[in-house]
Amino acid sequence: MKLFFILLLIVNLVLLVVIHSASDENASVAPVSLLNPEKIKLLPSHVPCIEWGGFVGTDLLQAESAMAELELGDQLSQVELDDVVIHWVYIPPFKTLLDAQTKINQLKILGVESFLVQKDSQWLNAISIAVLSDLNAAQKLLLELKDKGLSSVTIDERNLKQVKFVIREPETHIKEKMKLLSQQFSNHELKVTECERL
Repeated sequence: MKLFFILLLIVNLVLLVVIHSASDENASVAPVSLLNPEKIKLLPSHVPCIEWGGFVGTDLLQAESAMAELELGDQLSQVELDDVVIHWVYIPPFKTLLDAQTKINQLKILGVESFLVQKDSQWLNAISIAVLSDLNAAQKLLLELKDKGLSSVTIDERNLKQVKFVIREPETHIKEKMKLLSQQFSNHELKVTECERL
């Protein structure tokens, strides 16, 4: 047993010397430079951006659809802003789309030009007339519609998330398209700014 222990000790010492001498040889060799510091260029921390925002409700859906057509990929992001209180002026859901269409015909005859039939399950076949941030404006519109004989129009207050779109490093043709697109949504600010590089 003593002989086995002594042999094991000798083998460990020999192994230690071999490993230590190999590391000394590697230390004396000059490291090969893989980097060329003169060729390294630092990127700026900020890049040009376009911000377009304050969208809620149906405006948001329409803007998302318009932005999808631009096919911006990773250049485009949506940033959620604070909740906003809106006042939805609408006619409650009808049982069928045909009933809603009959009401739409009545709206057209009465001179109401802006409306949208809702397609989601909870509000299916409801007719959205306006989404306003000002309660007084919503109440004024409600009174105007009731004076025209639309007794079923109502106002509902909701908290909605606001969203802005951010386009990083837009090319010139994208800037031009955004200017044209922003004219369709005149209530939403389009600004050229800088944002942090991703």
